[in-house]
Amino acid sequence: MVNALHTILIVDDQPGQRHELVELLRPYGYVVIGECSDGQDALEKVHSLRPTACIIDVTLRNTDALTLMARMRRYYPETTLFATAMPSQAQLAMEALTRGAVDILLRPFGRRTVVNILSRHLR
Repeated sequence: MVNALHTILIVDDQPGQRHELVELLRPYGYVVIGECSDGQDALEKVHSLRPTACIIDVTLRNTDALTLMARMRRYYPETTLFATAMPSQAQLAMEALTRGAVDILLRPFGRRTVVNILSRHLR
């Protein structure tokens, strides 16, 4: 499956988590066009890069991830938003769905699960 038409921006304040997603998505043809660790950088990169999708951690340091999702949904409705969360963050993950995320990627990530979720929403 090749998804070169789908470009991804990863927003997570943990470099290791960003790297894990990049490595997980690369073999399936998804192109990670940017990574950032805070909301301001994320908004700037969405504006300049216009990714197909953003994968946003629900617990960003120094940024309210839910507000970030709502702003992205309002100003960049063409960008599909996904939230990442731990199972213990179920309440935040559910709130992310009301703020613009189309689905939740639960950690620890299962390669096939993540790819199936992305391919279901990115056609």
